[in-house]
Amino acid sequence: MPIDSVAAAMERLQSHYSLRIDPRSLVPNGVIGCLGFDVPRELILACGLRPVRLAGNPARPTPHTDKVMGGMGDGETRSRMEHLLSGEFGALSGLVISHDVEDQVRMFYALQELRRVGDPLAASLPQIHFFDLLHMKYRTTWLYNRDRIARLADWLGGIGTPFSDESLAHAIVECNRSRTLLHRLRAYRGPAETRILGSDALAAIGASFSMPPVAYNQTLEALLEGLETAPAIPGPRIFITGSINDSPLVYEMIEHAEGVVVGEDHDWGDRGYDRLVGEGEEDPLGALVDAYQFAPPASAKFSTVARAAYTASHAKATGAEAVIAVIRRSDDAPRWDIPAQREVLAKAGIPLLLVEVDGYHEDQQRAAQPAIAEFIGQIRAGGAR
Repeated sequence: MPIDSVAAAMERLQSHYSLRIDPRSLVPNGVIGCLGFDVPRELILACGLRPVRLAGNPARPTPHTDKVMGGMGDGETRSRMEHLLSGEFGALSGLVISHDVEDQVRMFYALQELRRVGDPLAASLPQIHFFDLLHMKYRTTWLYNRDRIARLADWLGGIGTPFSDESLAHAIVECNRSRTLLHRLRAYRGPAETRILGSDALAAIGASFSMPPVAYNQTLEALLEGLETAPAIPGPRIFITGSINDSPLVYEMIEHAEGVVVGEDHDWGDRGYDRLVGEGEEDPLGALVDAYQFAPPASAKFSTVARAAYTASHAKATGAEAVIAVIRRSDDAPRWDIPAQREVLAKAGIPLLLVEVDGYHEDQQRAAQPAIAEFIGQIRAGGAR
């Protein structure tokens, strides 16, 4: 159906963004849940299945996970595990868990053990595939990754239909189209002026992980067309780093303090579409390896030097006046990035605020609000350092 306004396009994208925490409205047959950014959604689409990237919900407690895992792990992973154990993700046809972070490895083994011992909590679990993609820049790593992707393809083919080079090439083209459109969306966030709230941009990007590509591209094109004449949004320009934001909580706190989020370096945001997959390749599986193995750097899998350079270059490209890092105490990897990020950003005259919060739950994250508001007030007054 035609989309005749920015509001209508944004409403549709928000609706699909919400599937990350509640995909139960989808027809169960053919829905593959994805935990982690490394899962190649092009391959899932090529097998006639629908990928939906799953997220946690900081508004919900985690009683089942607490029983199984105790206090182990970051709250984001624990929350997603809670959804699986409680059945809140619905009847998935399959689940792919990638090795983005070590917590997801622990989750995979815990779920497998629950199933092995016949625990009632495992009764509603779908069949699970662990996808181990490495990010070292070696030929041997590439060969290992290609074998992992081929095994994933075999597993997916047993649920849907085996992919062909043609079906995979088509999926790559459609997903690349989504990424290209998202690069156009980035232009409306800066550096000249901002025409879309950061929380809305986050939802628009996040919808790409659950919405069929053709429908997504049509909706995003409608949004972009409307943004051409949208008014500029005033306020201090903020770039986000730190722990991954799989919900808009941090964005809402910044916007409540009248700041404007113009970019981020996590994979639910700008990092999630920053690299195209090669088109027209004789070996489309190899093209997937190239794109995902050599993806933009993430805290858990890349050096602090690479992360600092990536954060600084993108913060400067958006025209950010400051960077805010909200880091959960149980999320160790991004904390290691901060000294190098602060040093590189300082050379560009961009101050960085580090706020550590106790955990992933909504109340814990909202404890960052006073520090964020004070910092944005200092930027507005010209006094942030």
